[in-house]
Amino acid sequence: MIGDEKLSHLIVRLLEQTQSGSIDWQAESREAFTFTSRSGTVWIGTQDDDSTFPYVIELNNANGEFIERGTTPSVSPRVANWTDGDIALAQLWELARRRALGVDETIDAFLKDLR
Repeated sequence: MIGDEKLSHLIVRLLEQTQSGSIDWQAESREAFTFTSRSGTVWIGTQDDDSTFPYVIELNNANGEFIERGTTPSVSPRVANWTDGDIALAQLWELARRRALGVDETIDAFLKDLR
């Protein structure tokens, strides 16, 4: 559960910046995505590589050293009380996946092909 206030705030800021197109996520796999800045690297993924919760965020500093990890609950938000940070991490994972894999661009290309 993402209960740490600073980590939760970081997740929300990452989500906002991703929504605005200011962050360029890179696909590490179909389930894991990274964003690198001068401060370090943010890695987000799914714990079980199955495109669903629990979602995980890991932070590495500029030297590549692991410094922090947060994980959402392993049960549905309908069953468990997810924090705002948990919900934001799930939204961030989905948006980062769409951006890193070019989902919207590919759908647009299909639509163009089918005109």
